Amino acid sequence: MEHLITRDGKEVWLHQIERPFIFEPPFPNRRYVAIVFSNDETVTDAERQEMTRALFSSGCRYGLFAGHACDDWELGLDTACIESDPSYTPSDEAFTMTTSHKDESVESIIFFGLMNTAFDSYDFDRFLILFVGPRAGLHDKVEAAIRSVWHDDHKA
Repeated sequence: MEHLITRDGKEVWLHQIERPFIFEPPFPNRRYVAIVFSNDETVTDAERQEMTRALFSSGCRYGLFAGHACDDWELGLDTACIESDPSYTPSDEAFTMTTSHKDESVESIIFFGLMNTAFDSYDFDRFLILFVGPRAGLHDKVEAAIRSVWHDDHKA
């Protein structure tokens, strides 16, 4: 995992995984936002479900999904949340927000993820940008988007 920036107590980390898509919990005992760029069109439904379950169980409580099959990724995290309770009624503590961002710019996705993901009692201070599979130039676009979003003109 690569630490990209800390600003006002908020940390942004980047991690890229490739097949066999082994996801390790990034922030033990912390709730966090995951901004997932699905770059690998060969990800199977079973692999996607395994990864979204791992995201949920590791503390992801807001998942933003972009790229290939982003709606399926969103559904996967929603399902992981619901299935976390035997009666399919997860607690407030387990509640997880999800959004998909089809055909949106990297800057728009990063802006949403860093600036619009607080809800109820959740005000996240950890953000994981997860690349599932490689995509040329994405790292540079993400870093530029973070600089743009957290420029003083955009600061909340």
